[in-house]
Amino acid sequence: MPGVKTIESVGELEATVSSEARAAVLYTMSWCPWCTKLKPAFEEAAQTAEFADVAFRVVVLDKHTETDEQWRKPKSSVPQTHLYENGQKIREECGYMERDAFFDCLRGAFSGRGPLERAGEKEETHQCSSNGACCLNRTASGARPVCEGKFEDRRKRAILFHKNKKAFSDLEPNCVFRPTDQDRGILIGRANDEASYFDIILWNAPHEDPGRVYFNLDFMPDPVKKARFESVLFSVTFGQDSEGGKHTPLAIKDLFPTDSDDAASRPLLAPQVDEISSEQAVLDDGSSFVSSLDEDRRSDASVTATVIRGQGLHSPTAVWNITEGKTSSNRLGLDAHYSMYITLPTSSTVWMKFWAKAVLVSGDQVGLGLKHRATLQIGTAEKPYERVLDLSEVLNQT
Repeated sequence: MPGVKTIESVGELEATVSSEARAAVLYTMSWCPWCTKLKPAFEEAAQTAEFADVAFRVVVLDKHTETDEQWRKPKSSVPQTHLYENGQKIREECGYMERDAFFDCLRGAFSGRGPLERAGEKEETHQCSSNGACCLNRTASGARPVCEGKFEDRRKRAILFHKNKKAFSDLEPNCVFRPTDQDRGILIGRANDEASYFDIILWNAPHEDPGRVYFNLDFMPDPVKKARFESVLFSVTFGQDSEGGKHTPLAIKDLFPTDSDDAASRPLLAPQVDEISSEQAVLDDGSSFVSSLDEDRRSDASVTATVIRGQGLHSPTAVWNITEGKTSSNRLGLDAHYSMYITLPTSSTVWMKFWAKAVLVSGDQVGLGLKHRATLQIGTAEKPYERVLDLSEVLNQT
């Protein structure tokens, strides 16, 4: 059997669609995890006698410069599977499908019937957008993807004096994190400007108050560029996750820190996320990050002269503003690490939406005493990141 062939040009695609009696075209991008996961089923189908009359083709979009419209691909997400018969498109499927669902899709399309229903299964659509964002769209309640700590990495600055960067894409929207004694925290957001970056880390202490949710904000300015973080705003809203995508607001019972004096008077010991063994690993594979907690690495929320304001008690939304300290002759920049927490009513699953923006100032690259200023955004107020904290196992042990 012929197997799968890779399309190398728009002309080759047009020739395939027009000349083959039946064709299945899979649109992918090289970085897309759901595309990679779908390929084995696509390749197996190409080797199956049942689909011997179907020409299976793959288009790797990011290896070409043509537009989506030229590739007959009207939507911007991948993977997409387009099915053709006698030159006419008869089915368009967007997102990842399990092997059996994919085979049923082929059977339904080429037999003239609609998609076959699989009893007892929840329908899910996994897909990635062209800017690097991957998502899981649930058409019924069911299992969410597990958070892995993935982030978008931007190593190059496009415009020298560009002040406001587009918000970084959420590569794991609505994923779920289940803390354990061995894995207590996860990276939930990172934004960078070249080698300078800041992280948001979510963690939970299973043997303490299960309703207490912790966050770390970590800042790593590039010393080569004489960079410093000037300020950060972090906002997070909480709700009880329930069936049907409803999120009943959860009122915050306690919040730390409320100000600089609060942070100094009761310093919080927080586990650090053990990131990647070398900076080169980040450079080579910025799209993949799996965090774990190192029990031997602990530090307090060191406070210099930074100004901290935390608010949101008795509401579902906590907001922290942190501004760099200043002396008569110098600006000190933010500390490398801040820890904070909120306490919520006990709930087995906590839904949260959050966003943050930090102002980064760097120096001598520009020359002539000028400073480069960039606003790094992890989500926005209009389009925040979303995560689910699953505490069901923790609560069962208490």
